Amino acid sequence: MTWSRTFIAALVVSATHASADDVWARPSPQIALAEDMVAAHNAVRTQVGAPPVHWDNALARQAMVAAQRNLDLEELKHTDPEDRPGQGENLASALGGHVGAKTLLALWVDEKSRYGGGAIDCDNDAIFRSYGHYTQMIWRSTARIGCAMASNDRGQVLACRYWPAGNICGATPRDEHTHLANRE
Repeated sequence: MTWSRTFIAALVVSATHASADDVWARPSPQIALAEDMVAAHNAVRTQVGAPPVHWDNALARQAMVAAQRNLDLEELKHTDPEDRPGQGENLASALGGHVGAKTLLALWVDEKSRYGGGAIDCDNDAIFRSYGHYTQMIWRSTARIGCAMASNDRGQVLACRYWPAGNICGATPRDEHTHLANRE
């Protein structure tokens, strides 16, 4: 895969410009991303009284496939629900630039102002799309996340996978319903 060769090259370049102590003292990019994403999600979840989420490497691997696919396509298109059973998915991109995962995740958090606190309305796609990333982040029954960032010279895509999925039609993020139909 293109992204793995790019990552290895970046790791080799960074290692040649740092002392041995610096290389071992810094977490790997994947560990740093995992820590940042869990911390950012849990900070937002704490604000609404949702329990913390935990990192899941399998979800992160699946998120990398989604991120790379969207980067290659140069568009954002969710993975078909049949190909991610029981999982939610958030996507964000910076095509034409590089801004970092925290900045892209902040786009989802900014949707909070457009969410009125009610049940997910599956009949109004335009309204749902204005806040659906945020509600997935705070969905009470979501317990695990995995995120990945794909980058190339054309931009970046951040993908996060959630288990179990949120955005359940007719439910609110505060509900414990996981057996109802998922929004996507």
